Amino acid sequence: MISHPVKLAPIAPKQYYEVKEPFNVAGLLKSPMAIMMLVSFGLMFMMNRMPKPDKKELAEMNKQMGAASLPSFLTGGAPQ
Repeated sequence: MISHPVKLAPIAPKQYYEVKEPFNVAGLLKSPMAIMMLVSFGLMFMMNRMPKPDKKELAEMNKQMGAASLPSFLTGGAPQ
């Protein structure tokens, strides 16, 4: 026969809460948003360091692109 009340001893303490993971910088840098931000900042920095065309080169590029310019509705010009 089983005696009442049944007495049971716990095997391990009950874990009610999840253990918080420590802060991980590598995990933060691996996130897609951080990668996109780093790439964007890198491209902005590189564009700032590019040499500026002088007036002679700029005029030559505009002359070559004369026929291939954007339509007026894309540049904000008035319709004709």
